[in-house]
Amino acid sequence: MVKNNKRLTVEALVLAVFLTGCATSITLTAQRPPALNTLGIQSIAVIPFETSDNSSLQRQAASWLSSEAQTRIQGTNQFNMVAYSQIEQYRLVNENLGNHVDALFIGKVVSLSVHDSSRPEQRTNYQTKETYTVTVYERQVDMEFEYYLTRTRDGSIIGPVRKAGSASDSDDYRSNLPASETLVRNIITKQMSTLARDVAPYTVTEKRSLMKETTKDKAIKERAKNADALAKSGSYRAAQEAYLGIYQDTRSFSAAYNASVLIAAQGDMEGAAAFMQRVYSETGNPQANTELVRFLREIENAGLVAAYSENQGQRDRLIARMVDTLPAILPRDAKIAVINNSRNDRDLADTITNGIISGFLAKNITVVDRSSQALVEAERNYQLSGYVSDDDLIGIGNEAGVNTFILVAVTGSFSTRRLFVRMLDVERNTILYQSPQTDEMNL
Repeated sequence: MVKNNKRLTVEALVLAVFLTGCATSITLTAQRPPALNTLGIQSIAVIPFETSDNSSLQRQAASWLSSEAQTRIQGTNQFNMVAYSQIEQYRLVNENLGNHVDALFIGKVVSLSVHDSSRPEQRTNYQTKETYTVTVYERQVDMEFEYYLTRTRDGSIIGPVRKAGSASDSDDYRSNLPASETLVRNIITKQMSTLARDVAPYTVTEKRSLMKETTKDKAIKERAKNADALAKSGSYRAAQEAYLGIYQDTRSFSAAYNASVLIAAQGDMEGAAAFMQRVYSETGNPQANTELVRFLREIENAGLVAAYSENQGQRDRLIARMVDTLPAILPRDAKIAVINNSRNDRDLADTITNGIISGFLAKNITVVDRSSQALVEAERNYQLSGYVSDDDLIGIGNEAGVNTFILVAVTGSFSTRRLFVRMLDVERNTILYQSPQTDEMNL
């Protein structure tokens, strides 16, 4: 009798696994804020990683880490990247870095070791059945590093994040072992793969399996089966209504859970949370509270992500506004130069300048290449002196074949950062447009 009970138990487990494996999966998409609080940071400069000793391998690792950080952060499309060479120039003249970059990305190689070893290993020749001993050589690299952000306005530190990894390989011949540098690169590539999620918002997808109806009521089980079929076919709205009807009639938590997942899958996370709050109030089921907390967390995350995208969205909206507004004011046969004459946040101003140029070119408006020597000199002189007179611009315009200047600048800093755009008719020496100094121009 005991043996039969054991057999039934095993069969029940197999059946449970089978049923779970056949459950309908619903894909949910969610937004996640970064691990580090980079809210309000628009521009970043990557400072070369430091080393804990001056070994050539650590120096090489630091160089690779710096390059990888630059690539990964830039790849988020969330920040304006300021070159380290530019930071050095600002420091040489004791310039306030807060006027040019929001944060510095700083890192250090904490430790790096290489360990070579060998060991005897028994092997069998499967043809002769003879056993023999070989020496196996192994190379292992262990590495630890950290990074953090420093806000330039107040020196506050965001982080740090510490990473550790190992990489190894073995071979019958020592000469076939990979170079230590190769293993170091492998560690860096793997450990830095999540850097983007440390500094910028990201999207995740997850599969949620619909719950099976456990009632013995055949009519309800048939209704649940039909609802599941609707969900499996992609008819989420109809499946949601079917599950809501089952919950209304039976207070079945599985039906409520399935309905909430389908509501969330249609992009209404607030609706899913509100429904699960109702389920918890009506049934007191602790599982309902668990799901409610999950939905509320997703709503909070979505709010944080929206705050991150607000500044970037405002920048893009201002570029679009200039591209829509300025062409209507241009003189006939305009030959335009859009130049960056900002002393603060030059990289942000450069991004906006390039955005305006791209918008003009898409409308077939003639724009003189910014690489013209006269225009390069104008931008450089403004950066150094903070002033280029309209008379100077007229001379520069005549030299470069420009009859209309659009001057782009970013004024203020952080919460008072604002875009300032001015358009000058060179031939008439008149101002055609000057952006309002109001909150609508805030960056």
